Amino acid sequence: MQYEFDRKWWLKWYWPFVDRLYTKEGHYGTRQSAKSHNIARKLIYHSFKPEQFNVIHSRKVYSDIEGSTFTLLSNLINKHFKNDFIIRKNHFEIINKHTGNWFRGLGMDKAEKGKGVEGANIAWLNEANQFTREDVDYIDTTLRGETGVQISLIMDWNPESINHWLKKEVDDNKDKPDCVFHKSTFWDNYTIDRDALHERLLRIKGHGLEGERRYKVWALGDWGIEDIDKTFAYAFDQAKHIVKGRIPVSPIHDLVLSFDFNVTNTCGIYQFSKNAPGQKYYGTINKIKTYRIGDLKALCETIKAEFPKAKFIVTGDASVLN
Repeated sequence: MQYEFDRKWWLKWYWPFVDRLYTKEGHYGTRQSAKSHNIARKLIYHSFKPEQFNVIHSRKVYSDIEGSTFTLLSNLINKHFKNDFIIRKNHFEIINKHTGNWFRGLGMDKAEKGKGVEGANIAWLNEANQFTREDVDYIDTTLRGETGVQISLIMDWNPESINHWLKKEVDDNKDKPDCVFHKSTFWDNYTIDRDALHERLLRIKGHGLEGERRYKVWALGDWGIEDIDKTFAYAFDQAKHIVKGRIPVSPIHDLVLSFDFNVTNTCGIYQFSKNAPGQKYYGTINKIKTYRIGDLKALCETIKAEFPKAKFIVTGDASVLN
């Protein structure tokens, strides 16, 4: 059976990606850009072709599949191709009656179910930012096909963190001819009230520093920066681990300079010494001084003038960007 698929079934921004299968296809950006909907439609479209097209539709957590990829695929099929597919909740399986091509769910918390997806040559990782690099490698090595069968890894995600492995994945592969990575925003989705959504996002932007971070990801589709105010030294106890008073600079230890440029150029100067084996604490961190100088060059020259013979180790804030 042959179907005619109108390109209008997809949003215009996705048209260049409908027909071609890439080794890696990644779509990231804001919420409500319809990334998942367009990918699901592409997969259904290709399942009608006579070539092998067996799909793993995956979430990090197996129980999330039912309410996400499985529901999305099932709803599209029930609306447009009700008599052409068999839909089963077991393994979240969907089978094209005409070609035998199938979709089966896989969650990485139940990776032992990977045997149930043997024979897949396509994988769709929905909300890929929830997966680890190891998860993706596992799925990638699960895909297989006969000679000449296209293998494709398709991912969609919101770019929550510039430090996520996906950022490096994009940078390392974006110029390869068999890979494509595309950013879309809600402005590309002309089926929703974009102005109303933007008004809500502007209100979120007004919620301080965290609101601005969310706006950057949710409205602009840019890579986000983690909240550097979150606790990362969970065992720290001020009463146990801080000794007040002026501490002299040790001439035998390096000076650690920790810069932060979020507001006024700031630099904290520290020294670390490792304690001998058998001591109660592993080591000692001495905070020597904190500088706040608006001109960065002047800040650095001030530090060099005060500690002319010191060896410096330069670090940044918790986002690893400064």
